[in-house]
Amino acid sequence: MPKRTLTTLLLTFFALIAIMPAAAQEANECEPGFRLFDHELLATDPVCIPENPQRIASFENAATELLLFTDKEIVGTFGAFTKDELSASLPTLADKLAPITGFEWPLNLELLLETSPDLIAAYENETMPYDQLSQIAPTVIFAAGIAEGDWKTAAEFWSEVFNVQDIYQEMLATYEARIAELQAALGEDRGDTEVSLVLASSYFNLIYTAEAPMSFILQDLGLGRPASQALNSEESLAQYENTTFAYLSDETLNLADGDVIFLFTFPSLDTTASDQYLKDFQANLLWQSLNAVKNGKSYQVGAHWARGNTYLLANAILDDLFEYLADTEPTIPNPIEAFANAEATPEATAES
Repeated sequence: MPKRTLTTLLLTFFALIAIMPAAAQEANECEPGFRLFDHELLATDPVCIPENPQRIASFENAATELLLFTDKEIVGTFGAFTKDELSASLPTLADKLAPITGFEWPLNLELLLETSPDLIAAYENETMPYDQLSQIAPTVIFAAGIAEGDWKTAAEFWSEVFNVQDIYQEMLATYEARIAELQAALGEDRGDTEVSLVLASSYFNLIYTAEAPMSFILQDLGLGRPASQALNSEESLAQYENTTFAYLSDETLNLADGDVIFLFTFPSLDTTASDQYLKDFQANLLWQSLNAVKNGKSYQVGAHWARGNTYLLANAILDDLFEYLADTEPTIPNPIEAFANAEATPEATAES
């Protein structure tokens, strides 16, 4: 369809929506086939959504990953932020993500309309065009930013939106079983081990405090954190002017020390530049003076640590913790292994 014609149709569509009678949801009622969704983490007023959505545009990573465990179709997601980042962090997912239409920012509303979603899922962002999205399809906005909260909070929320709570319960059971196995391997004094989380990149270098997504995994295990990082969001904001991280410089590099350091960078499909940066970063004499580095307890790990806010990212982090802290192999397999078999169905993956 010519771009001019599509644009005209889009503008006409929005105009018709704007003058339509008030939606039934204003009276807390929904049309047949829809239900009124409300949740404490819903960033908007209650919204009528399909009882069993099938074509979903997903602009939130935990939502996108959860949908891979279902028979629902993902008609669109972020290109760089979701498809590329998840493919770089979890290469096993690359083939499943590749066919999905990728969107950059700002969202191309004409392209989104072409994908004909029956539901749009997104995270809260003041620049997200909620009013326009909701005119294309019912839109659910998760009241959290890109790097806020743990994977469980997000996955539980989206499981209620997509009406797949059983899949979330299976995820939770697997995660908790792996946590329990790792706790046993680490021993009762695991809380004495202070684990430092450091991100190094050409953009900036960071440490993560207690309410960053990956930090919740350490908390679930009962591991300790250095005093510089064992700060809740309010304490972190007061001390570092950020709720989940602090910027590092040569003058503050001592904040990165701990009994163990996990060092990582942002996910990228081309790691040439980031690999060199990490090499140079670790050659810094100030870095080499840290106790964990001198003791051989600094580990460079994969970019899945940089987000840690989805079920499969969390399980990849657990694999590293089994390897570097417990020096053992888990007996409960990482659930991503089911995706490694091209013949594996989503249902089989969820049941693994």
